[in-house]
Amino acid sequence: MNILWLSHFVPYPPKGGCFQRSYNLLKEVARKNEVYLVALKHKESSHPESEVERAKEELEKFCKKVFIIELTSFSGPNLPLLAFKSLFTRDPLTVNLFKSKKMRSVIRELVQDVKMDIAHYDTISLAEYFHDIGNVPKYLTHHGVESFMIKRRVQNEPNVLKKFYLVIEAYKLRKYEQFHCPKFHLNITVSEDDKSLLGNISPESRIEVVENGVDVDFFLPQRAHINTNRLIFAGRLDQYSNMDAVLYFCLRVWPLVKEKFPEMRFTIIGNNPPPKLLEIADYDKGIELLGYVDDVRPYFADATISVCPIRDGGGTRIKILDAMAMGMPIVSTAIGCEGLKVTPEKDVLIANTPRDFVDKIEKLSSDDKLRKSMSSFARKTAEEKYSWKIVGNKLSSLYVPST
Repeated sequence: MNILWLSHFVPYPPKGGCFQRSYNLLKEVARKNEVYLVALKHKESSHPESEVERAKEELEKFCKKVFIIELTSFSGPNLPLLAFKSLFTRDPLTVNLFKSKKMRSVIRELVQDVKMDIAHYDTISLAEYFHDIGNVPKYLTHHGVESFMIKRRVQNEPNVLKKFYLVIEAYKLRKYEQFHCPKFHLNITVSEDDKSLLGNISPESRIEVVENGVDVDFFLPQRAHINTNRLIFAGRLDQYSNMDAVLYFCLRVWPLVKEKFPEMRFTIIGNNPPPKLLEIADYDKGIELLGYVDDVRPYFADATISVCPIRDGGGTRIKILDAMAMGMPIVSTAIGCEGLKVTPEKDVLIANTPRDFVDKIEKLSSDDKLRKSMSSFARKTAEEKYSWKIVGNKLSSLYVPST
């Protein structure tokens, strides 16, 4: 089949949750189909101009054609200006950000030249381009249920004005989902939890689950995680839920951990750390803030426990799956494990308060048998349920061209 795949970001390099999902699913789908990728580039920090051509070359190794279109809505004063204007538009900011005349033009020209059998939209924000492709089955991915994620974010937002803005955004997004989701041939969520959430918002929509996955051949257990007195977190730090999680851990949990374990160290991996985190790491020598690294595996091999203090967002956390595939003992909030087929006390330990985190870290640090057992079970779960090959085959099986 000829498949048109629309993406709201450039899915290379595959570093970070959504990037890993889109890159690996594109790769799996392209094994048996001709995939035409149209992607928006909007963050200079994640895709500087010098790296765009390389991204295009790498994606063209398995995509038939790749079109990368630059957005200006995220740059300079454009973002705050658009955020203000969006207060007075029917569509939410999340949708207005990805409106592009150039993208519409590229899509229309492409579908004139190539008869598409399937169109895949990689986020609800791209539903703006629903009528530009013609009468072919259209599939819509929800990396998380957007209106729910914004609504959840309101609970943790201390700024009253931002909280007010997010309430409006969540309301608009819910209306947008209710209007657009039923038009698609199929909506794809990453978990049964998200399927239920979206089903409550839009009961008439057709919804199936295609889980997030992990490259089980790349993320391999490298050695037993002996008591090295090191915690680790890895995730993009320009993403709100990750930024909130790390700041929460450093400010609320880490002081209690140091009190209990003076020799403990905390490694944080992720690009674009916020100024507050840079300040904390500069002051506290027990925190190692590395920023972006090409390969996280050696750092996980030197750590004792992977922590996931996520309190926000939605979907499922690929960072948890990566750690599971490497056989890492994991301590996570319940939100961090949402939607994943994991068993508490077997694959992962759950901690929802600062004191919980300290207790679970102490439990793992002092029990070699427990760490080895959790390492083994986590790896087995990753292999049997979440390899990209399994997930990719599931997505491909859902694609049905029009007759």
